[in-house]
Amino acid sequence: MTITPLKIAILLSTCDSYWPIACLTQEKIHQFWKDHPPIYVAGVSQIKGKDYLPFSGDPRNWVHVTFEAVHALKEQGFQYLFLILDDHPPLGTCHTRYMNNLLPSEAMKLGAVNVNLMGWEQFQPWQGEHLDESHLHFMHNHADFKWKFSLHPGLWEVKSLCLILERLLHDFPEVTTARAFEGQAERAGMLAVKDVQEKTFRVCGDRYAAGHRWFEQRTKRRMAIFLLHACRWSTRLWGGKERLSRIDQESSIYIKYLNGPYPMYWSGLMQQGRPHEDALHFLTRTGQGKLAAQIRNLSKGKNNGISRNMQPC
Repeated sequence: MTITPLKIAILLSTCDSYWPIACLTQEKIHQFWKDHPPIYVAGVSQIKGKDYLPFSGDPRNWVHVTFEAVHALKEQGFQYLFLILDDHPPLGTCHTRYMNNLLPSEAMKLGAVNVNLMGWEQFQPWQGEHLDESHLHFMHNHADFKWKFSLHPGLWEVKSLCLILERLLHDFPEVTTARAFEGQAERAGMLAVKDVQEKTFRVCGDRYAAGHRWFEQRTKRRMAIFLLHACRWSTRLWGGKERLSRIDQESSIYIKYLNGPYPMYWSGLMQQGRPHEDALHFLTRTGQGKLAAQIRNLSKGKNNGISRNMQPC
């Protein structure tokens, strides 16, 4: 087992209606992330247990529910947590040493408020300084980067996240949802955490991927991306706008897969209570049709063998 001196948790954020999807996400964490930190669940009202963090008030207020969960973890002495929304399971093998040791240790050295696991080189705007190998090739986000507080899976410093959420509750009570948090957390952070704009980072995804399937291999991904760009360039010259639009739509299904130490799909597996169709198409085309079928069945209220007992290993 990889041992780190830092006390780290996983906070799985969900709600009663997404509970079956959260169960699937936890099972994928168990499957793909060896020796992962303990998992705590926030947002479930009907299940009790030491790993289910209680909350008060409106369960629809994501900011309040998450604040109470993060505060409880802070009181237990946790220094960092991986904040993972319920529909963001790992879609392949995680890089155990990177996730359990290298990433948290580097975050502590840099004084990071958060390190997002959505790789900066994965078709995302750079808007930052690319650090060298001694800093795991992090991207140090520029102050004007809009998505510093994206809620794709990421590592957060517990005290800072607690302060940001508390400031949102007190000064921006209209901010209640996870989506609103992404847009307003920076305003609250500037009031709550010194130099918060200088303390956010993103990982380099492909370089620290651990999977071996064709769409997880760095060289093959680069070749596929090159061919996609070549196809798009030739279509733009000779194929017309309609054909170019079809190519963009088809290629986006692949591009939205975000390779890395915690491989994921952009924007998660669900959208507005329904399956994210691009994600399901990607899973089907990459030999993961069984998982796509499970997600579709769960969205229809069918358990399909997914355990509802979320006790961490």
